[in-house]
Amino acid sequence: MKEKYNTCKHSTGNVGELVVYVKPSCPNYTKIRGSLVSSKIRCKKCKGWEGGQVNG
Repeated sequence: MKEKYNTCKHSTGNVGELVVYVKPSCPNYTKIRGSLVSSKIRCKKCKGWEGGQVNG
């Protein structure tokens, strides 16, 4: 089973070691150095998570 942050509608598909790069529609985003990110921990606990389509 893939993690929420890999399949979330808000994710851009880029995942780092500690953060997930997200779209502005994400309810938990933070702006760091001009990039919108959310921590993996926030993604796992997100109640506003919307399941996306798994690519591949």
